[in-house]
Amino acid sequence: MTTLFNSKNKDFFLISLVVIIPLVLAIYVLNLTEWDLSVPLIYRNSDDIWQLVLTKVLNDTGWVLTNPFLGAPDVASWHHNAAAQTSALHSFIMLGLSLFIDDAVKIQQVYYLLNFSLISLTSFVACRLLDINKFPAFCVGLLFSFTTFRINEMLYAFLSNYFMIPLAIVPIVWIMSGVFSRMVTSENQTSSNLIRIKVLLTSKQFILGLLFIVLMAFSDGYYAFFTLLLLGFATLVRILSGDWKSPLSLLAPLFYIVAIFVVSLALIWPLHVYKESHRDEFFPNGVQDTSMVKHAFEAEVYSTTLKMLMAPIPKHHIESLGAFGKWVVETSDGARAFKNGRNLVPLGTLASCVFVIAIMYLCVPSLRRKVDFKRNTFESIQQLNSVFLSLILFIFLSSILGGIGTLIALIFPDIRAYDRFPLFLIFVLYVCAANAYMNITDKLSAKYTLISTLGLGLIAIFALYDQIPRDAAKGDLVAKEIFLSERKFVKELEVSLPSKAMIYQYPYSQYLRQSKYYGWGSFSHVRLYLHSKNLRWSNGAAKNSAVENWHIRLTQLPLLDMLNELQAVGFRGMVIDNAVLSESEYSQLKKMLKSYGMTFIEDAKSKLTFTKFKDSAFFIEYDKNFKQIDRIVITNLALIRESKLPILINELELNKFLDGQPENKSNVVITRIEQPQIFLNGNVLTKGIGESPILPLTDMSGEVSCEVSTGKSYAKLSDTVILTFKNNSTFDWKFDSGSFPIRVGIHLKDFDNKLIRWDDGLRVSANNLDVKPNEVISEGRETLYIRSGSSGQLKFPLSKLNLNGIENKSLFADFRLVQDGHAWFEHLGCKIQLDI
Repeated sequence: MTTLFNSKNKDFFLISLVVIIPLVLAIYVLNLTEWDLSVPLIYRNSDDIWQLVLTKVLNDTGWVLTNPFLGAPDVASWHHNAAAQTSALHSFIMLGLSLFIDDAVKIQQVYYLLNFSLISLTSFVACRLLDINKFPAFCVGLLFSFTTFRINEMLYAFLSNYFMIPLAIVPIVWIMSGVFSRMVTSENQTSSNLIRIKVLLTSKQFILGLLFIVLMAFSDGYYAFFTLLLLGFATLVRILSGDWKSPLSLLAPLFYIVAIFVVSLALIWPLHVYKESHRDEFFPNGVQDTSMVKHAFEAEVYSTTLKMLMAPIPKHHIESLGAFGKWVVETSDGARAFKNGRNLVPLGTLASCVFVIAIMYLCVPSLRRKVDFKRNTFESIQQLNSVFLSLILFIFLSSILGGIGTLIALIFPDIRAYDRFPLFLIFVLYVCAANAYMNITDKLSAKYTLISTLGLGLIAIFALYDQIPRDAAKGDLVAKEIFLSERKFVKELEVSLPSKAMIYQYPYSQYLRQSKYYGWGSFSHVRLYLHSKNLRWSNGAAKNSAVENWHIRLTQLPLLDMLNELQAVGFRGMVIDNAVLSESEYSQLKKMLKSYGMTFIEDAKSKLTFTKFKDSAFFIEYDKNFKQIDRIVITNLALIRESKLPILINELELNKFLDGQPENKSNVVITRIEQPQIFLNGNVLTKGIGESPILPLTDMSGEVSCEVSTGKSYAKLSDTVILTFKNNSTFDWKFDSGSFPIRVGIHLKDFDNKLIRWDDGLRVSANNLDVKPNEVISEGRETLYIRSGSSGQLKFPLSKLNLNGIENKSLFADFRLVQDGHAWFEHLGCKIQLDI
């Protein structure tokens, strides 16, 4: 094995160049000389926010799985996405940076910047371990630290910082070239197996390889899995090469495979324990949540093709090449139901040329000439070339559409983004090119060696120019202004509110649920946490968690009831995200809040509005499942009777209890255990909001009356019917909501009550829209909500009736409550005589 450094001076100057040049070039390319790194270079509404939030909770709490500042009034668990946990190595390093930097955004961006040097260094070290000369090794490191993928995906603190990939390739090459096999077989034949195993396990190569594999397993779940695939392939190569005859020869790769399995399982174990102890989050109502299921076909979606690998980048400095690259991407997307919109890991011109030459070398036997140049570690340059060619072909076949990766996904669909695997391919191609360069220049004179070195330097410069996109400087001044205005807004809130104060975020959203405001998969709803140090925010809870289900129930309530619930559990105010609300919706919301006596702090730049809640006369505490109230604490007996109580409090029974309390008493504590009659069962919160069938049907109790708007006893088609509903059920009714919406259907009957026409699908909608029986109205508050014991009205213009084919002129329009998708409530309805 070639020594890494010169024994005399340790090559400190060269190593300094390997570290410093990429860092300086990155600062120039990214245009960071005047950019404040505490402001994100990318600030949109997707994974960039997620990644920054992970870094912030890491900085705030020491790890990434639990966030006490999100999901208020509970603590947010982030066990649903394994990426952060399986990328532990990056988190450890950023924790170290947090000792010197106290800003999460700055920590992540400084770490990204330092990785230009780190990737360059690990690439250089890997090349030297593979007997690549110093200058080619330096060029490989520089090029691999500036891949197009790394520039375009800088928003990721894990994926873009792939410094372990070069080091993980080293033991794989050693395995395939037979380094470990020769250690075992070259030992004295009379030596015992224990001695041979000792020689192997104490060798520098084995120990270094084990260290690299373990660190890779800690660095990223995807890259660890790709490394596992390469280890499996390398082991298969050795078996087919004859190592099956001497099982000890396979000991090293088996050790590495076991090591990567053990480390990966150890990282996943906390997630497994959480899943087993929170089954309802992953299997709500006993059925697996489809949003958390990965399917085998997704490996086809997230795989690449030959043309996508070799296409020029759409943002190429040469605009004609960029236009061609964009066209290639469009031709690929034209055949896809799921559009990529980009070539995720393009090889670049240099790596593409090396790839074409490598495939030709494999396909044309006459090109494969035996070369006998000896190396310290490898038997010949030819042997190393063969290893690289095999790896190139395997990685390519694993990455492409319908390739090896998509076959593996049939059995193990959890890993799906095989279009990231070409990062390994790029490094192998660069090292292969460096090895080929050494083949050519090994016997050149000093004069031609200098010329070849200059040529290699020019090729490296061209490759950098080719693979660094022209929009590498990602800093967006508009996004920067928005970020800073949000920071200022939140800091002002922190000054005016006590530490750990809970703030409700309107509208509510969860990234694994479709939202008409944020879409699906967006993390924009948790971005305000990035700006605060001690405030607690309502968004960000795990999907299907107890508190998330509670928040969803709140969104079903009328605004005043929702605000009352929020105040009762201790929220101090509400932030409205105007950026996602329409102007009319915001105006309507503001008008309603003003009618409740609430005032506002509006910020035009950040498009955020804050309203502070009034002090409440009481507080409530829910059980751990947020389904039932465990106790109520009354702080002001004089005001409690004037306050609007939460739905789960029986007002009549509470007043009976308070009648026996002295007026001057403070902090009256009432618990469910001691006064169960005051607390209603939590089931009433969800029974009438359309989330599930109402059973038994008789639980739907109430009265329905019809009145013609003209006041007459009969109606013409030009008239409007006023429907009045009295809710005598123990639960609230919400119309036009959920998968089983409560609505009003219409039958036509004659004067003998004989059915002329059963339901034709027409519905009296609370949204004043024409809706079909199984149509779900999008979320919003523009619907009818009738509290238990209260009444509500709907208006229906009779002109909407479809009387085509009806010959009977004497008939009734029979209005009946129905829960679409479930049943008709024939006992709840009324009739209007029609005069047509």
